Amino acid sequence: MTSKITAYLAEQKRLAEAATGGPWCVLDEGDRGVAVATSGPDGNYVAEGPLTATDAEFIAAARESVPRLVAALEAVSETHRPVEIEPSGTICHECSFQLPNGRYFGKVTEYPCPTVRAIEVALGGETDGE
Repeated sequence: MTSKITAYLAEQKRLAEAATGGPWCVLDEGDRGVAVATSGPDGNYVAEGPLTATDAEFIAAARESVPRLVAALEAVSETHRPVEIEPSGTICHECSFQLPNGRYFGKVTEYPCPTVRAIEVALGGETDGE
């Protein structure tokens, strides 16, 4: 059974893979409007003719998918937040065991936890330990 999350992510991935490779940018064509362009082999941006149907579908989907994906990442980031503990460590709130009195005991996971590190790597960077 496919979850709603898995189905949503699969559709976003399909749209991205079907679109022309990037990076993309918007070129201001003055009176002619704007054009979406990609980087050519020489590093200059090129705009070739009208958008393909798959590029247009990707651009249209981005208006709804980008805010939803940002909200999802914000929700995970709020849950997997850093907590300072004594004597001088930083742990992940979600991945560490917290007693009813608020103290952390037993299983404690250093921050950034594996979840945060995986997100940071997927976003194109190394973990920065914040």
